[in-house]
Amino acid sequence: MAITKVTRHNIPAFEAYLSGDFTITDNTNTKVEYDTETFDTDGCYDNSTNYRFLPTTAGKYYVYHKATVHAIATQALDTVHIAVRKNGTRYETAISTYTTQSLELVTIVSNAIIDMNGTTDYLEGWAYARGDEATSVLYSARFKSIFGAYKLII
Repeated sequence: MAITKVTRHNIPAFEAYLSGDFTITDNTNTKVEYDTETFDTDGCYDNSTNYRFLPTTAGKYYVYHKATVHAIATQALDTVHIAVRKNGTRYETAISTYTTQSLELVTIVSNAIIDMNGTTDYLEGWAYARGDEATSVLYSARFKSIFGAYKLII
């Protein structure tokens, strides 16, 4: 009796990060332009135009998004959100709000399992920060902000 070896992989998969600091406007939801790929197994992540993951295989995907927001100069942050949007609609959000104190640096993480159809569904990473000045900076150089996903084998 012949034995056939079956190899299963968690692909398509990708992880991307910011190549430099990325400025977001205070009190505004902003799509994060993760422009550098750590890996992209099937070429499904667009790191130069739309900054989105469009997997070509249907299934459930584990999605993760981590961002570090650092206030500019003397600004203090009181609210930071990051979100994963599916097809332009917010799917998963992580929120940090500080009512008794404000912070200059916040790291926040979001993750979810999301069904993707393998043809038209896409994912994007978004960020939001509110502070006491006009802008915030989403850092990458000192504090790596990342966005990634991989297909689950179920």
